[in-house]
Amino acid sequence: MTNILRTIAERASRNISFKAHLPARFGRRPIYVSPGNQLAIWKPGNAKFQDFLLGFVDRFVTSDMVVWDVGANMGMFLLPAAHRARQVIGFEPDAFNQLLLNRTRAANPDLAIDIVPCAVADQLGIAQFDIAVRGRSSNGLASVNIGTQTGGVRQSTTVVTLTLDWALDHFPAPDFVKIDAETAEALILRGAARLLRDVRPVMAVEIGQPSSLECESLFAANDYAVFPAYVPIDPAKVMTRDIYVAFDVIAVPRERVNALVGR
Repeated sequence: MTNILRTIAERASRNISFKAHLPARFGRRPIYVSPGNQLAIWKPGNAKFQDFLLGFVDRFVTSDMVVWDVGANMGMFLLPAAHRARQVIGFEPDAFNQLLLNRTRAANPDLAIDIVPCAVADQLGIAQFDIAVRGRSSNGLASVNIGTQTGGVRQSTTVVTLTLDWALDHFPAPDFVKIDAETAEALILRGAARLLRDVRPVMAVEIGQPSSLECESLFAANDYAVFPAYVPIDPAKVMTRDIYVAFDVIAVPRERVNALVGR
């Protein structure tokens, strides 16, 4: 019965959107959200916001930073980051979420926010992008294994793809990058060779098991240390294998680890 009621709620929520407000420490800024992305949006007040995303902003984002949000979804990290940072670039392929993001940007005209309506991958081109039967937070590129949380594919669309190295030629280089792309993270890191080698931002990355080995290899090759995301940075807790177990990780250039201990 619980699953049936959840399915009914998910389907009834698909096209609903409304204005919410960030917690007070982020200026109670207006943000346009949809329970069609995740049912938690129906929760009252601050309960609708994911503490770990707000925590990334509290721990790592400062006023002089440029932040890139890869897989911006409806802006639950993007807007808090923009409240703190100098500039935020959000990459989002889903047209429904692009609309929410642009409404949020218009409602916060004093913030430096750019929305790039593209998927991020390992090459410039086009790709098939699948809209999940369940919440749109589970959308993903059809070429990767996005798991069972989607409930199936509701609709497939064609999207433009770009690489993070291409983006370096068009946007200010980032100090912090958040990646949440439903197991496309290895594709994204493949297309970020110059970013990892030369720019060396701190990164918060959701890691799926199918991409874990390649992500581990890419971080190691670029001398990044990987830590579990939900605890303070501790050099004794560097992860070198099976990083998907942490689900979300913080990847830090090794030369910057000491400066971030305890964050």
